[in-house]
Amino acid sequence: MNQESPNKVIYHGCEIQAQSRQLDTGTWTLNIEITHHYGSGVKCQQFSASNTYQTREEAVKHCFLFGKKMIDEGMFALETVVTQ
Repeated sequence: MNQESPNKVIYHGCEIQAQSRQLDTGTWTLNIEITHHYGSGVKCQQFSASNTYQTREEAVKHCFLFGKKMIDEGMFALETVVTQ
């Protein structure tokens, strides 16, 4: 889980994955998935916002900022665990 890619960053032990998609209008959406692994458990949650962006790069940048905000503000509660 230490690897980062253009669509994924690690923040406070969580993986934020940008899942932007291009709309018919040509703009890009703000969709993310946050995952946190705990021993034999994992928590995964998707978030989205109505914001759109002109380029994929801009959307991905804002996906990461949005994901960090969700973690910092407690919207993605790290203590909740789903066991596998």
